[in-house]
Amino acid sequence: MALNLVTGVITEPVSLLEAKEHIKLDSTSFVDNIETVTSISGGYHATAIYTGASTDVSGTNAVMLLASFSNSAGGTVDLDIYESDDDAVFTLWTAGSTFAQVTTANDTANYEVAYTGSKQYIRAYATITGAECNFAVMVVKGTPASSEDDYIEGLITTAREYCEDYQHRALATQTWELVLDKFPANKDYIELPLPPLKSVTSVKYIDYAGVSATMTAGLSGYLVNTDNEPGQVRLAYCINWPTFTEYPFGAVHIQFVAGFTGIAPDVIAYKTKQAMYMLISYMYENRLPSAKDIDQEFKRSVESLLDGNIIYTL
Repeated sequence: MALNLVTGVITEPVSLLEAKEHIKLDSTSFVDNIETVTSISGGYHATAIYTGASTDVSGTNAVMLLASFSNSAGGTVDLDIYESDDDAVFTLWTAGSTFAQVTTANDTANYEVAYTGSKQYIRAYATITGAECNFAVMVVKGTPASSEDDYIEGLITTAREYCEDYQHRALATQTWELVLDKFPANKDYIELPLPPLKSVTSVKYIDYAGVSATMTAGLSGYLVNTDNEPGQVRLAYCINWPTFTEYPFGAVHIQFVAGFTGIAPDVIAYKTKQAMYMLISYMYENRLPSAKDIDQEFKRSVESLLDGNIIYTL
């Protein structure tokens, strides 16, 4: 059996900003800690739909600001926040993303919505109807700068991987491939490691000649049990595993997506996140080995937080 990483973690369960706040590392002035990015430039905008420039908000606290100067008679501004993981496909952020409509009755004012989603990019979509309107849209990010940002990001990843190894879990979304020599002879399911299981991408098998085939998903093949921990690929009713002459080794390949998404209720336990904070802070402050008894005491404290959500494996 082998377990191969296909796609690593893109969004860590602890952001750079959260880590720096925890270890009390910050820049020296308020001005240095914020960045304002223009999404839709200020000025009069004719009736149309306007797509703002995207902004990378990963690891930051972000607020979208609508600065309304004045609407012409009958003009209205409707503004929404859209989000994306890849800066290509954007969808409406559903959690409080829509601004109150701006009319001549409530223009000449500033309106803001804090983005609390988990995507890397956001952008503004503005719809102008009735008549032209004068406004601008900005994204304000809390981005304290530090020469050690890369180092701290490495500590975040190290802390997550330590907790994952200890709990036998995936703490953030990632794609893996489980490789087996053959399908099980006496079981109608295969357990997939690193819960929580989110989905199964494919179940493939390779014959003696090296020719690959893909097993059918659904009632005519296999079902995916994401409720169980660990998750399972389970045969549908009256279905058997494929019959074929296996390749001498690694004949079965199951690709699956595992990990918490960071959106409630699919978030890691607070105790686990607290253990990550402790590890990040400890590694930041102790870059060289310290006294053995202190290390062991710290280790026990971290593991006591992690024990409650551990997955025991045979």
